Amino acid sequence: MAAAVSKLYAQGFSKSRGGDHRTAGYFCRARDLRFLISLAVLVFVFANSAIAQEKTCGVVLKVMDAAQKKEITGAYAEAYDTDASKTFYASESGPDHTFENLNSANYHFTVQKRGYKVSRYFLGLDCSKAGSGGKISILVPLYEGDIREQENVTPQTAEDLSGAPRTAGKLSKDDRARLFNYLNKLASRLAPPTYPLAARAVRASGSVLIHVIVNEAGNVESAEVVGGHPLLRDAAKKAAEKSKFKPTLAGEKAIRIQGFLIYNFVI
Repeated sequence: MAAAVSKLYAQGFSKSRGGDHRTAGYFCRARDLRFLISLAVLVFVFANSAIAQEKTCGVVLKVMDAAQKKEITGAYAEAYDTDASKTFYASESGPDHTFENLNSANYHFTVQKRGYKVSRYFLGLDCSKAGSGGKISILVPLYEGDIREQENVTPQTAEDLSGAPRTAGKLSKDDRARLFNYLNKLASRLAPPTYPLAARAVRASGSVLIHVIVNEAGNVESAEVVGGHPLLRDAAKKAAEKSKFKPTLAGEKAIRIQGFLIYNFVI
């Protein structure tokens, strides 16, 4: 398109009559000038659109056990852009979790499933290294253990990712909360717990951590206590089960999500 504009421009200024070359051809007229500007705008928009497309790619995480002998299904994965403070969600198909249209940027990926430690890693994503189909495939291990524990992992990839795993820079309180998959602020209705009388009687206090699985409609389909005072656990679990979330979308598809709700009991 740019070449066509340049050719048309040159023809306008080289037009001659009776052997006299005119230095101001018909492009000097307002109508033709507006036409040239319009073409230039179209070229600019087209070029920037092409550049933007080159900067995005898909990432496919394949979740395996730590020995990489068994594929793990039913896990949950999300990506957090630490530059833009934005969370991206993956569509799940067996052990594969696919993120679409990620920009080249620094990401914190987390993968979790009950019965395993949360695997996490930081990665500088370079979409120019994407393979066929514009996707980068990565193997992510999960280690058996307490889901409250975090495991920093080095994923394996067939592609040459120029950005090596890295540590996060200075993050805000909200950023840190998302990195550790706390969902309190994502709840459209965070049900408050009732302080148990037995707990008050002995002045039991502190935090209770609940791991929740939220279905496509935004309802808590499963809640499991993973830490906290024994006298406070049941009340926190009941509150978590009553909490409500807006449906989470991966592209245009509603997905299930997992994470933690934390309840603080203060006398």
